[in-house]
Amino acid sequence: MRKVVLTAGLMLVLAGCQVQSEEDMIEGSIRNTLSNQGNIQEVEITKQDQDNFSGFAVVRDANGQNNRLNCNARRNAEKGSNFDWHCLPTIDEATLTNVENAIRRDLSQRGNVTQVEMTRQDDSNMTGFAELQDSSGNQYRSSCTARRERETSANFDWRCGPAEPAGAAAPPAGGDDGKDGK
Repeated sequence: MRKVVLTAGLMLVLAGCQVQSEEDMIEGSIRNTLSNQGNIQEVEITKQDQDNFSGFAVVRDANGQNNRLNCNARRNAEKGSNFDWHCLPTIDEATLTNVENAIRRDLSQRGNVTQVEMTRQDDSNMTGFAELQDSSGNQYRSSCTARRERETSANFDWRCGPAEPAGAAAPPAGGDDGKDGK
């Protein structure tokens, strides 16, 4: 009798070890997939409803910089208990600064760049402006946008439209396309 009780008890213990929560399974999948991008510092996923989870991951890259990614997971309706997930790098202050610096470098070829200001719209888009001053002292303002190159990329393509005069002078011709060079 003792042998049956121990065997049943051992089976219950082993069964308990094999049960993982959906959060744990998603976090494990994210850790495994993102590990090729660097050292995984943290993955935190929270259930939003029966079919959706959201959270974040922090990955330390080869340069020692921690990069935060926003993550979402959705139950795959065709596969039942499987989840499709994606993690997208966030637009943080460092990302904004990198894009602003890239715009400043490129536009400085046309004149004195007095200000570049970009604002996060979502994790793939930024909007803002650049102000330039020509050799005559005329001020111009250009609307700028930046869009993530592709969903998982940390790089952005940016564009500043034709400059509008701050006064009555005519604007310089054309806009600029650029990349942040990251």
